[in-house]
Amino acid sequence: MPLAGSWGSMAMREPETVAAYAASIAERLEFDPSLARRVRQEVEDHLWESMRARAVETVRDATTRFGDPQVLAAEFATAWLAAQTRKTSAVAIIVVLALLLVMKVRLAWYGMAQWTLNDEQRLAGSAISSIDVCAFWLAVGLLAAAWAYLSIHRVAASCAAQCRKLRHVVYLTALCWFALAISVTCDVILTALRLVDRSFSAQAIIPLSSLMLESALVGLLILRIAGLATRMTQTTALVETRRVGHAS
Repeated sequence: MPLAGSWGSMAMREPETVAAYAASIAERLEFDPSLARRVRQEVEDHLWESMRARAVETVRDATTRFGDPQVLAAEFATAWLAAQTRKTSAVAIIVVLALLLVMKVRLAWYGMAQWTLNDEQRLAGSAISSIDVCAFWLAVGLLAAAWAYLSIHRVAASCAAQCRKLRHVVYLTALCWFALAISVTCDVILTALRLVDRSFSAQAIIPLSSLMLESALVGLLILRIAGLATRMTQTTALVETRRVGHAS
């Protein structure tokens, strides 16, 4: 009778043990609530599946086999960071292509509307245009380098090495954004030069709207990069905590 009561008590504690173990992993990922919720649910589901597959195995055995919560949290965070880095790089590609299209359309419109620079503006416009072109293609080169680095070094030996790799990709993407910001600034100056001797009219809406779109695209990219950089700092801190814990 006491034995049956003991088994009953253990069975009652199983859900609490599973929930506590999953929570111990999730609480280390609270810097991203959606990630923490997803990981907690995945861990609980995995543990219960493990229990159903091995009827004689206890919850304690299952959690021991699953691993140290600190190590698992670092692995989950690193995998999430890698996925977010790839998404940010994809967003950067979309932004670059969209900017190229907007620039081409605006230049074609300038030609059709005969919005040319006068002789006094042409020298300054030529220099600014050269900076514009160089900055844009520099951005393309930096983005290509980021993708190449991400593709070549797909698998890292550890979470710490993976974080270092991803940090390099973020740096390259941030430099790409900086080059794009210079390019858009040059576009603004060139448009201002074309507007200076013209009275404002409905025609000006087209180039001004294109500049607003360019600014919005560049703003979207920097927000994405800033968010990723913040998550990278938090993930790196988690990984370093894991390393310190293992060293001690």
